[in-house]
Amino acid sequence: HRLPMLVAHLADAECIVVFDNCEHLGPEVADLAVRLLEECHDVRVVVTSQRPLGILGEMRWLLPLMDTSRDDDLSDAERLFHERALVEDRSSWREEDVAALCEGLDGLPLALELAAALTRSLSPREILDRLGDRFDLLAADHPTSPRHHRTLAATIEWSHSLLSEPAATLL
Repeated sequence: HRLPMLVAHLADAECIVVFDNCEHLGPEVADLAVRLLEECHDVRVVVTSQRPLGILGEMRWLLPLMDTSRDDDLSDAERLFHERALVEDRSSWREEDVAALCEGLDGLPLALELAAALTRSLSPREILDRLGDRFDLLAADHPTSPRHHRTLAATIEWSHSLLSEPAATLL
């Protein structure tokens, strides 16, 4: 019911509209994207989803896991972990612990983000030592985080719920 107002607002705008995490919205996002693209000529739409929208002209990019192999001094996963770490003094960190942690988290960006948030109270070695209980360990404590992003278990459970029965069985 607010779509006409949005289209009117963006009709003469030159912008990019981002719809994030849209697996659960399916055809609704596709319809909205088509309408925006048809009626707002200088608007571009970016949709993040595990499923394609299936609209004419859609371009898809599959995003790989973060690379955990080193090509120079740090892997992509290690760089992300360092960027997101919430501690100033890293002098006690051993880089081999950071590398092992990133490898243990399979280069999953969400897992790396959650692990980096733990650096307020745990070193990379301590996080690595607790990875056996990763579903409880890697929990986002920020109240504004989407419920399905607060723990790895919640993310996997939410993703599982979006799958068809054969795909869910395979997972």
